[in-house]
Amino acid sequence: MNNVVVRALIPPLAIAASTAIALAVNAGQLVPGRLVPGLLLLVAVVISALVSRTAGILAAVGSTVVLNLFFFEGGVGLSLNTQDEVVTVAVYLAAALVVGTLVARNREARAQLELAEREARLRIEVGNQLLAGEPLGDVVSASARSVSEMFGLARCTLTTAGEAATHDTGQPGGETLSITTEEATIDAVVANGNTLSPASERTLASLTSGLGTVFARTGLERAAASSRVDAEVNRARAAFFAAAGHNLRTPLTTVGASVAALLDSGDQLTARQQQELLETMREETSRLERMVAKVLDQSTIRGTRLEPDLEPVDLAGMVQVAISRLGPLGSRHRIELSVPAEVGPLWLDVTMLEQILLNLLENAVRFAPGGSTIAVTSQRRADGIELRVVDTGPGVDEAERDAIFEEFHRSPVRTEGEGSGLGLAIVRALVEAQGGRVHCEPTPGGGATFVVLFPLTGAGSEPASQPTQTGETP
Repeated sequence: MNNVVVRALIPPLAIAASTAIALAVNAGQLVPGRLVPGLLLLVAVVISALVSRTAGILAAVGSTVVLNLFFFEGGVGLSLNTQDEVVTVAVYLAAALVVGTLVARNREARAQLELAEREARLRIEVGNQLLAGEPLGDVVSASARSVSEMFGLARCTLTTAGEAATHDTGQPGGETLSITTEEATIDAVVANGNTLSPASERTLASLTSGLGTVFARTGLERAAASSRVDAEVNRARAAFFAAAGHNLRTPLTTVGASVAALLDSGDQLTARQQQELLETMREETSRLERMVAKVLDQSTIRGTRLEPDLEPVDLAGMVQVAISRLGPLGSRHRIELSVPAEVGPLWLDVTMLEQILLNLLENAVRFAPGGSTIAVTSQRRADGIELRVVDTGPGVDEAERDAIFEEFHRSPVRTEGEGSGLGLAIVRALVEAQGGRVHCEPTPGGGATFVVLFPLTGAGSEPASQPTQTGETP
């Protein structure tokens, strides 16, 4: 039994049930009163009006006939013999029509509100799916299915953004309609026994336009995002080649010139001059090695998700390891170390911590004047373990204190050996990978202080038994 038959049967069945109840209430007497039967028949009108406005009107007319047929004086039969009966029938019919119309209108309004809510929710879901990167074809197919379910369609074909998808429920089809907007088209076949009201057709047209707009806008956003990524990649590539061309040329030129001098004038050079050339070659080769290592480190950071391997580490010992790795680069500075006993061991990634310390120290010795002191201090705070690397160089302007942690940032301050522009970017990435944060602040009296704060999570809760570790590296 299809929907049309069921809807057609509801009004007579409701009237029949109300009539039977009214007759039972009247205890088999045909004319004891009209109030209770009238109210019961109005219930039948309300039930019918919930199906459709037409059903409500038919039920109003039918209930008026039944009221006159069974519950007027004179027994069973139609009777309009008195002015009172005519007025009663007219008033009841008017009341039934008003009740049926109001109930049907309220039902239609509620249905339209629900439809509008589902329409808005569908637009949001489609936008979220597209922004999440789901395949365009899958989203169009899911949208066609949702539209079909919302409007009771036997078949729905949605065409938008160069994609087309059809959802077929397999139900017999009836009314057909096609809605085309600038960005989308919907070809629909309404299920047999279902009809779309003018309001529903307007909602479907609005949904078609809205979905087309969502697909078009998201497509533009994807294209814009792709363009931004391409621009960023090109910027990073250009910055890399600029930095590489500038920074690699100097050590390569120096090494080449030293090798040529040794080969061409070997017998004419004193032992001291030959030693100086070899020392220069060693320093420039070491510098070149550090630059290449930083490029490789940054490539690794960009290409993989950093997963720290946490283990207890001795901060003071790690600082000493980093100082020793500086080699000749730190030989012209005094590096003082102060790690109080209450700092205790830290749970950090050893390799990451070593790279952090090495890059911070290398940055400090490049900018600090020869013979100056670089201080490495640590203290335990309420929110973590703080590490400071303090130099007395030219310092960092306030406007640059965030930018210096970006890749390939070039400081306007000239240094004895140009850097790669990657060291501090690597520091920030490695610190944040372990849940910490890093920033730069001015050193009192001049210079720059780099402050790293590691979280207390995993840090030793008991103070270490050893005394404060201090030291100085010439």
